[in-house]
Amino acid sequence: MNRSALLLILPMIFVACQSKPAKNLNAIKNTHKDTVKSITKSPEASDITGIYYAESLDGQSESCNMSVEIKKDGAGYSYEISLNDEKTKGKASLQKGEDKQTYINFEGIKWAEYEGDISNDPEKGDTTSLELPVGISGVIAGNEITIQNTGNAMNYYVKFAGCDEKYIRLVKTQL
Repeated sequence: MNRSALLLILPMIFVACQSKPAKNLNAIKNTHKDTVKSITKSPEASDITGIYYAESLDGQSESCNMSVEIKKDGAGYSYEISLNDEKTKGKASLQKGEDKQTYINFEGIKWAEYEGDISNDPEKGDTTSLELPVGISGVIAGNEITIQNTGNAMNYYVKFAGCDEKYIRLVKTQL
């Protein structure tokens, strides 16, 4: 590039850089304020407590026979899960994820199956024994909790053996 072309372009770049940052800075500040509000706003106990029933995620298949009751228990929460007439009780906790979603953790539930990711292949000399993970989490969105129940060929697991759904969608009943 010759010197005269550079002298023509530099003033345009300078003017362009000077005129936009004020608007962008205000937009960034406003976005940051909204983000902080959404992070600090957590669901209230009245929003989470209640009875949830499994419903089909896609509206085409049947869902598993599952219900979850969440109760306020002192400073925390407790749950009772009924799956095919078997009941499991324990403590539940809430957590904000880095993705700004609210997660509910059903503590003390041992997964039904877990083989881990394919890098733990015994045929490749990995003799590490995998223990079943304990605790199942789901994402809370409005009046629903969604739990990923099964993994895939790369990371095989099943959390609830009595449910053949990939995702369990639990919808809160309105009393």
